[in-house]
Amino acid sequence: MEIVSSEALVAETNNNPYNERRVFVESVLQEAKSFQNLNENLLTRAEDIEVNMRIKGIDSLNLAC
Repeated sequence: MEIVSSEALVAETNNNPYNERRVFVESVLQEAKSFQNLNENLLTRAEDIEVNMRIKGIDSLNLAC
């Protein structure tokens, strides 16, 4: 298993109001071997996931990454 981080995960983590959880997730993401930047293809894929799978918002973006 490989940990992959992304702009979406970093943004979601930064918005987490629970300090202990945020610190934990940040430590996990630091172990990531690769990082996925957001781009138009990922945004389009996230939209497709929202429409076809009814998974909304940041969850669809995380899956697209």
